[in-house]
Amino acid sequence: MKIFLANLRKYNEGQLIGAWLELPAKDSEIQEVLRNIDVTDEDLEYFIFDYECEFPGTFIKKYSDIDELNYIAEELYDMDEEEIKICSTIMKNENCTLDKAIDEKDNRLIINLNSSESNIDVNLALSYIDQIYGDVINIDKETLARYFDLKRFGEDLKENFNIDEDETIAVRNV
Repeated sequence: MKIFLANLRKYNEGQLIGAWLELPAKDSEIQEVLRNIDVTDEDLEYFIFDYECEFPGTFIKKYSDIDELNYIAEELYDMDEEEIKICSTIMKNENCTLDKAIDEKDNRLIINLNSSESNIDVNLALSYIDQIYGDVINIDKETLARYFDLKRFGEDLKENFNIDEDETIAVRNV
């Protein structure tokens, strides 16, 4: 994640004085960039003129807090590809911010979908059964009697799960 910090006072006077900052960054690096664009402790007027972020669905606001962005960047840096997919799916389907998705990701049931089944409903049903029950034999009789149709079971499950764009994971709604 990169942000272009600009001096707001100078910008309002008609000058664009700014610099790119790669996040996550150390406090000393942040302070150095702020000094380089003439932002001081007495005159803490800056804004984010532009940004670059590989994470899908990330929207950085003009007056976002640098420390909060740095925290989010640290969290993203430590995530693997699946965790990023989970956060992206939560953000997309629940219209929430990245930091909320990061906080929520560990509290969700995640189903890794079996890509060998082309019907997403059947895929979700089979993957759910496999991950939760281990095998169809372990499902209680009431569930088997009610959901003998995997497609129907998958359709019902989809009401409580969000599926990522490439249909490899399903994230349970809150």
